[in-house]
Amino acid sequence: MNELRHALRVQGRVIHALILREALGKYGKSKLGYLWALLEPVLQVLMLVLIFSALGRQSPVGGDLAVFFTTGIVPWLIYSSLSSRLSGALGANQALLAYPM
Repeated sequence: MNELRHALRVQGRVIHALILREALGKYGKSKLGYLWALLEPVLQVLMLVLIFSALGRQSPVGGDLAVFFTTGIVPWLIYSSLSSRLSGALGANQALLAYPM
């Protein structure tokens, strides 16, 4: 049981280091990059709400358009970004996979 805890702790540190590496690789040391990651979906939802409101469209479920688009746009952005980054992850981390355990 103690070996399992140690192995999980090591895996957790490796995953944490990879997440930090990806975040620094994507945004660098710029705080604006992290802000852009939050602003991009907000701006997309805002544009869709403005366009559909100008056209006089309603939400098909009868609720607020912003909530309707947020529940569709944000998961799509997460999926799209994750799938594109995962498709290149194996090639980008090939050298790390060659390290001995």
